[in-house]
Amino acid sequence: MINVLVNRPNHSSTKPVYLRLPRSQLYLTGYLALFGVGLLGTTGGLYSLIKASHKSYRAMMMAVLIISFP
Repeated sequence: MINVLVNRPNHSSTKPVYLRLPRSQLYLTGYLALFGVGLLGTTGGLYSLIKASHKSYRAMMMAVLIISFP
């Protein structure tokens, strides 16, 4: 009996709020693509910095050894 008052189909959308507008999927896809590219760029930059600092550390230690023991 109360189901008539409570069950009202087609009155609310089951989509998330950020996907309810017409071109929301397009905007979200573009945003996530740019976010992913930025994340990959940051990760690649950190990797190259760590790798470069490792090489410079090795070169510095070799220079110290060469200078210390003639």
